[in-house]
This record gives sequence, C-alpha cells and structure tokens, in this order.
Amino acid sequence: MSSLPRLFIKHRDLCSLTRTDSMPESTGLIAHNWGFAIFLLGVVGLCAFMLGLSSLLGSKAWGRSKNEPFESGMLPTGSARLRLSAKFYLVAMLFVIFDIEALFLFAWSFSV
Repeated sequence: MSSLPRLFIKHRDLCSLTRTDSMPESTGLIAHNWGFAIFLLGVVGLCAFMLGLSSLLGSKAWGRSKNEPFESGMLPTGSARLRLSAKFYLVAMLFVIFDIEALFLFAWSFSV
C-alpha cells in the first residue's frame, strides 16, 4: 500500500511538467506537436536514406538491350496502340458507374 501514494505523486508531478496553461502560446504549440515533428523528420530521413542507398548500390549500366521493352522473353511485335470499338467504352463506363453505386449501397447497408 505504501507504493500507491508514490504513484499518485509521480503522476501529479508528471502532469505539472506537461501542463501548458502557464506557457506562452507558441511554446505550448511546440510542446504539443514535438512528437509529430520527430516522426516527420524520421520519415523524411528514412526516405532520403533509402533513395541514397539505392542510387549508390543500383546498377548504372545503359545500353541498347537495357532500354528495350521486355515482353516475357519475346520480341515485341506490332504497335502498342490498339483501336477498340465504342461498345467497349460503353461497357467500361457502365462498370464504373455501377461499381461506384455498389460502393454507396455497401456503405448505406452498414449505416442502416
């Protein structure tokens, strides 16, 4: 039982340390957002580290075979531009419309 009052005293001291009532507004803003700032710096640092490491370790070989498209080991034939009929676009638009409608119905079913 003797450790219980010490716990409350420690918690009270901790609350007085984090209280921002007597701090200026700018200091209070910093005190509330320092964790997010450290997280953001960590994310940016990690991204910079990974980009730098990949540029150091990645291959820099350029050549004719490097720039050719790879299609499952076969040489590409024909053009990549394909003419499709208007029926395909109609079916695609109907799919998008009814897919979005199904999404709204799914959300509505949870709200009811």
